Amino acid sequence: MKINKRFQDALRPLTDSELSALEASILKDGILDPVVIWRDQIVDGHHRHAIAQKHKMETPVRCRTFKDEDDALAWIKRNQAARRNLNEHQLKLVIAAEYEAQKKEEGRPEKRVQNEPVSDSDPTKTKAEPQRTSEAVAESHGVSPSTVKRSVKYAEAFAKLPNVVKSLIEEKPSLASEACVLKMATMTESELIPIARDVRVGNVKRFDDVVKPSKNGDGKTKQVSRAKPTAEKPAAKSAEQPKPAKPAPKQTAKQFADALIKDHIRPLAKGLDQLAKLTGEKGKDHVAGVSALDRVLTIVTKMGAK
Repeated sequence: MKINKRFQDALRPLTDSELSALEASILKDGILDPVVIWRDQIVDGHHRHAIAQKHKMETPVRCRTFKDEDDALAWIKRNQAARRNLNEHQLKLVIAAEYEAQKKEEGRPEKRVQNEPVSDSDPTKTKAEPQRTSEAVAESHGVSPSTVKRSVKYAEAFAKLPNVVKSLIEEKPSLASEACVLKMATMTESELIPIARDVRVGNVKRFDDVVKPSKNGDGKTKQVSRAKPTAEKPAAKSAEQPKPAKPAPKQTAKQFADALIKDHIRPLAKGLDQLAKLTGEKGKDHVAGVSALDRVLTIVTKMGAK
């Protein structure tokens, strides 16, 4: 069986915990769902096939017939959505991908003007306008055409985000709302990277806490305009005026670096040692991990000294 990169990339990657659970289930009960193949290419079941190969198990297969790769990709998306193991973020990407696949489908009839004659030889015969792609996709997923169009815009915006932002949203979709993703797509990488760093270390709970788009009537994002303050008459001086609060001291680079080392890097190093003790392995992986942390520690220390 061969691996088709387009098919593999179309599938939602499993998390470490999901992959471990799947492996444990296969070792206990075997592969219950056969791997789906087409022209000796895996269409569905890449993880099951990999686990079977790892443990030298026989892989049950089921063959399917598709017109072409785009038809197979559309089936993959529908099959994933039908399993209902997709979160809202993943479902939007699936709907958008199916929309794009159907748009590019070969042999799709050209859009005709309503009641346009089918041929010059018989002008009395007319052909109804073909179903719009958004309507067809909406029908297959049980959503509205407007939801399909919004999903396409969301997927296009998500594709423009830096990888570090994408990975955070994929790990935890609740970190960014749909409106926030659309807004971030208009921002530069240099603007987004610091925000992503704050989200990752917990200084900011969600991207929406920093990126706050407003919406006008047509749904487009716009910057919040600030009204100019109106001049106010000075209040009469009272006998005792409250003293203004002192501004909080600004955190230095060294203080931030020290906190980063204390709260994240050193605990991670201890956790790596503990993991090696639990598994009884202190081989190449452990050495590589310790070496990587040492490099990170050196870089953070150096940056904090500036």
